[in-house]
Amino acid sequence: MFGACTFGGLPWRGVSREVLMEEIVFTLSGQPYIELIKLLKAVGIVRSGAVAKEAVASGGVLRDGVQELRKRAKIRAGEKIEWDRFLILVTA
Repeated sequence: MFGACTFGGLPWRGVSREVLMEEIVFTLSGQPYIELIKLLKAVGIVRSGAVAKEAVASGGVLRDGVQELRKRAKIRAGEKIEWDRFLILVTA
């Protein structure tokens, strides 16, 4: 197991965004990082690794508000990942 996560639907508090984002808190369990596609699978927002790879390759994944195109980017505690209607907060 890569870590633990909790769910809670909270509104996005970004500027002029009226979309509700589902907030997911993912806790790294004794590891310094998790690869981006593994994170998307671990929190259950994609069905497979292929879907995770396509989500990243299509440019739809944001890492701390910036488009992330590296499928195996090392995501560390304190970073925020956005995809579709999900906001993933990574904690230690």
